[in-house]
Amino acid sequence: EQHWTFDIQENLKEYKTGMVRPPGLKKPRVDRSFLKADVKIPKEFGPKVHAARLGLTFTGIFDQKSCGSCVYNSYMKNLSDSLILRGTIVPELSRQFAMDCAAEWSCSGSFFDKVASGVVKVGGVPAESDYPYLARDQNCRAVNATKIAKPTGYKIIENSWKSVATALHMGYPVSVTVAADSAWMNYRGGIYNADTSRSTNHEVLLEKGDCESSVDKD
Repeated sequence: EQHWTFDIQENLKEYKTGMVRPPGLKKPRVDRSFLKADVKIPKEFGPKVHAARLGLTFTGIFDQKSCGSCVYNSYMKNLSDSLILRGTIVPELSRQFAMDCAAEWSCSGSFFDKVASGVVKVGGVPAESDYPYLARDQNCRAVNATKIAKPTGYKIIENSWKSVATALHMGYPVSVTVAADSAWMNYRGGIYNADTSRSTNHEVLLEKGDCESSVDKD
C-alpha cells in the first residue's frame, strides 16, 4: 500500500495466531491510575531502556510455532522480564505448563487475564527446562520441579496512549492485542501503520517506546 511506512518480506512462512475472546468471559477491572500519572516521557523509554542502564539481560523471544499460544508467550515473557527488572534473575519460564495447568484452550488461544489469574491460582510456574514447550494441547502432568516464578496478581490498564506510555516508562512490560493480517505477517521493518478492518487476534509484548512515531499523544 502506497501510504505504508514499513517494509515487507515476500516469503511468508507459516504463521499462527490464536487470540480468542471466549464467550461470557467477565471483563477484568481496569486500573486507571496510570492515566492520572503526570510524568515527562523521554525520547526512548520502557523496560528495555531500564534493563540496559542496569546491565540486565532479558530472556529471548519465544517462537509459538504452529500453535495459537501467543497469549501464553506474551504473558510468560512479561512475567520473566518484570522479575528480572526487579532484581530476581530467572531462566526462561514454562509456557507449556501455563497452557496445560493454568488456563483453558491452549493452542486455540486464550485471554490474558484468564492466563494471568490461572498462573496465580496454581502458585506459579517452573522453568522451561523442567517443562518444555511442545506447541500442542495436552493434559497437565506432574513435574518434580520448583515453581520459580510466583506472581500474586496483575493489572489491566486503560487502552490509551498515556496509560501505555506511562506504564512502559515506569518499567512495566505491557501485553497488548493486535490485528494480525497479511500486512502484519509480512512486516520486515519500519513503523507499522497498516490499516485493517480485522479485529484483534494476536497477543504481543511492548518493551520499548520512542517519541519518533507519528502518534496522537493527547
